[in-house]
Amino acid sequence: MKLPEGISRFGSLLILTGVHAGGDIEGELGKLTQLRRLGVMDVAEENARKLYASIMEMQGQLVLWDSLSPPPLLQKLWLEGPLEKIPNWPGSINSLTKPRLGYSHLSENPTSVLQVLPNLKNLTLWYAYDGRLQYLHFHSCSHMRMLPEGLQFVTALEQLVLLPLLDEHEERLNPTAMILMHEPAEKEH
Repeated sequence: MKLPEGISRFGSLLILTGVHAGGDIEGELGKLTQLRRLGVMDVAEENARKLYASIMEMQGQLVLWDSLSPPPLLQKLWLEGPLEKIPNWPGSINSLTKPRLGYSHLSENPTSVLQVLPNLKNLTLWYAYDGRLQYLHFHSCSHMRMLPEGLQFVTALEQLVLLPLLDEHEERLNPTAMILMHEPAEKEH
């Protein structure tokens, strides 16, 4: 969906998703200071800096790429489209719970920025990273009852660390080969 003209008049708007980058999206977004959830698609590399700067205006500050001050209330951030690199500022948004990166084809691993999110609940990555996942560490995920789906297909994975290792996790792992096993059959009631 193309961003509706004049949407910046809705200064109290909390959620804006499914909009395509283009037009005057940068100017309009900077005026939506109360956004909690933002989803922008088809971000071209040449427009990425302007878009990120506009997002930062939500807090009233316009600064450059990696020195951006993030909007403090943003909970969900969806970035879709090619990116040269992920900026450092998402890692400092304490309220961010659901970041999504799609089709960004990053050459740098985005987890260096995303791993420090204190309230991370759901991380979605699709075609986000062109490298090979070799090390995957889950720390202090005591509420995680299932391992991520599809992990058995990550053939380059050399090390998987789960701290603390729960009984539910241990049952699904072959400890010598670090291969995920099939889910146990459900008990009939």
